Amino acid sequence: MEASESLDLISAGECMVELFGEEAIAAGSRLQCTVGGDTLNVLVAAARLGIRAGYITRVGDDIFRPLLLDRWAAEGLDLSQVLVVEGFNGLYVITVSPDGERFFTYYRTGDAAATMEPADLSADYVARARLAHTSGISQAISASSRAAVRRLAELCGELGVKLSYDPNFRPKLWSVSQARCELEWILPRVSIALPSMNTDEALLWSTKAPEKVIERCLEAGCEVVAVKLGSDGCLVASAVEQWRVQAVRRFPVRDTTGAGDAFDGALLSALLCGASLRDAARLGNLVAAMKCSGRGALGNLPSADEVTRAWPEAYDEPLPKGLIGQS
Repeated sequence: MEASESLDLISAGECMVELFGEEAIAAGSRLQCTVGGDTLNVLVAAARLGIRAGYITRVGDDIFRPLLLDRWAAEGLDLSQVLVVEGFNGLYVITVSPDGERFFTYYRTGDAAATMEPADLSADYVARARLAHTSGISQAISASSRAAVRRLAELCGELGVKLSYDPNFRPKLWSVSQARCELEWILPRVSIALPSMNTDEALLWSTKAPEKVIERCLEAGCEVVAVKLGSDGCLVASAVEQWRVQAVRRFPVRDTTGAGDAFDGALLSALLCGASLRDAARLGNLVAAMKCSGRGALGNLPSADEVTRAWPEAYDEPLPKGLIGQS
């Protein structure tokens, strides 16, 4: 990709090495090794649907560096803003219950991605994008990364680039009070808010009502809000419309890791293609469902062709024109 070529979507955050197996972990267990991380997962979901995407992060110079860089390159991501630094790359292990729910064990404190800082953000690079994305995890992993997220939001405001934000609250990473402080700061700078109404995030918003979360986001100035409701689908809204979109249930659930990120990436890709808010939400639900039928954060994230074939089965109609980059 040429240095001056425009991008549809960029994101800033942390990607880690992902280990998972097909059975309970015990002596002699075999684990598969791949990569995952919320901001990276969003990019890959969008890129597989034809979106030109670039990543901003740091990579440690340990034995996993080639795995991370090669995996990202294989997805067609622009990696010109990835910095290789001294240090280690974070790692997490996924164990999965029979119903597809996942449990994580992390080894990440002080990893290379957590050393990201405001100076890593290039105004010229941000200006090449139509949309930038980041998350509450990017804010939570360190003070310097939190400052980098603020710099990204400021640059987006200065350059007229829209900002997408998923709070992705994780109480093991930081306190509710810290997360609320950053939420209050960033929300007025966000164009597309992508919260979830799970148990943890309900603590952040002090409500379990998605309508209240939408109201708060719109009052803060967000243009679009999409509240993920897990197996209940999603509730999406703008200042002029609101839709409740049911989940797609035609695929077996093997692993829900990264389902929310898959939804985010698909919805953002559809909006970048000019789709209606309702159709963008339907695409998000379909891609999330397809992802859950595979293992790992990136497992079974579908291509544009796969979505085109799956859409009629999921919705009993042809894929709408202009919904994905290759439709």
